[in-house]
Amino acid sequence: MAKKIKAVQEKLAEVNGLANGLANGFGLARILSVDSNVEIVPTRETDSFLDHSEVVGRKNDVRRLRTFVSKNVVLGNTLLNFNCLRVLKLNGNSIKELPSSVGLLIHLRLLSVASLSIRALPKSITKLYNLQTLRIEGCRNVLEGLKPHRYLKSLAIDDFGGKKFPSWMLTSLDAWDGILLFGNLIEIRFGNCRKCEVLPTLGLLPHLRKLHIRDMCSTTFENIISKLTTLTSLEVWNISGLACLPEKLLQNNASLMSLTIGGWADLESIVSHEDVWAFCTSLRSLKIKVCWKLQIQGVPSHLQRLEINGCVILPTGLQSCTSLTLLEIQRCDKLKSIPNLGQLHSLTQLKIRYCDNLISIPDLRGLHSLIELQICHCPKLTSLPEGLESLTRLKTLAIGKFCKELDDFPSLVSIEHLHASLQHLELRGWPKLKSIPDNIQVFTALKSLFISHFEGMETWPEWLTKLSSLQILEIFRCSKLKECCAIGGKERYKIAHIPDIRIY
Repeated sequence: MAKKIKAVQEKLAEVNGLANGLANGFGLARILSVDSNVEIVPTRETDSFLDHSEVVGRKNDVRRLRTFVSKNVVLGNTLLNFNCLRVLKLNGNSIKELPSSVGLLIHLRLLSVASLSIRALPKSITKLYNLQTLRIEGCRNVLEGLKPHRYLKSLAIDDFGGKKFPSWMLTSLDAWDGILLFGNLIEIRFGNCRKCEVLPTLGLLPHLRKLHIRDMCSTTFENIISKLTTLTSLEVWNISGLACLPEKLLQNNASLMSLTIGGWADLESIVSHEDVWAFCTSLRSLKIKVCWKLQIQGVPSHLQRLEINGCVILPTGLQSCTSLTLLEIQRCDKLKSIPNLGQLHSLTQLKIRYCDNLISIPDLRGLHSLIELQICHCPKLTSLPEGLESLTRLKTLAIGKFCKELDDFPSLVSIEHLHASLQHLELRGWPKLKSIPDNIQVFTALKSLFISHFEGMETWPEWLTKLSSLQILEIFRCSKLKECCAIGGKERYKIAHIPDIRIY
């Protein structure tokens, strides 16, 4: 027995050596995920670090690490061994300070620190000249003493409880040499800084392109964006006490390409004047989410992506958006009908979901470019829309969760012309249904089939065995099918030819 054990150990050693050789030969690096409350001892003769062990890795391996993620680990001087790190993420309230040796990680691109216990970061952090992203979460006492180098490209501050941002954010010019601070900053994110009264001068950042603001009062928000002129992407969530966007925000940022507005209970209109989009000639993507009071009069005709989620009514003028490639309408509970979409000849994706009172969808025969169609979770719909026979490019179809009083799932005869091209099909049923449509058997190019909530269905049709292209079958909340399709079940043989079977 001892000889056999020794032989197995030797084989394992060979495999491990081969794996290490391949990793080193191709320039691959280990990622150590650490979750521990112990101090790392870098001299241990170990090979990996998992869960609650103290295992770190041989010194030569550690030096080649590119990413290090830890939780509640006291690092000590261990960072001295990680001189090739590109990504360092430290989480947990056991972390009370960072060693000054972090400043020696000259290749670091991303540093993320999340700990309520940290009161200050070492001065050496200003030496990280390659740092592009700095994330500070929950470190309420850190910001004043933290001044990153001026080449920073991305800055995120979440859950800041102070009344003013640190002094290094509130000045535009370096007192020593007159060089603009953060002249390379491209992206800023502020989240939940409700108490803040003194604000940074973002308008003096020449390369700022992306701004994400969440959970702020109106005064703070207006001051932050008052002088911005360079934005290409703006995402704004939950600004209390503001009924519309500041007057000059869209006018001053003529290069704005993406606008997202969400969770804004008081928002009634985009801006106060009528011609809201006159200055938005570059806007290509508009997302409106959970703004119950908002009414939008028209949308830019050159818009390419429009997502409406959680609104009372749709914007007017959808018919004129002939450049749209994606239209998503979701959780609009009071919506009963959708306007004519026949002129949207460029549309490739149409998604209509979770609209509880929707009773009709317009004729779709003009949507010749459509590749993906989703019509799901609309419990008052009783049929599929007209014009499906004109959709010749459709690859993905997701339909269902219609009126629960229907005895049968709507027929798919109107899309049988897609027999050689439809690749992905999702059918969402309801408790009364006992079978899936027989039309499915004509879709010989089908690669994936997802069915859910066919709770009365007990058997698969025999023709399912003929769908030889089917690679993935997903069955969700079909209680009777789940039992008979399990390994050894009476219906298993009908789906045994499918490589990937997922039953939930």
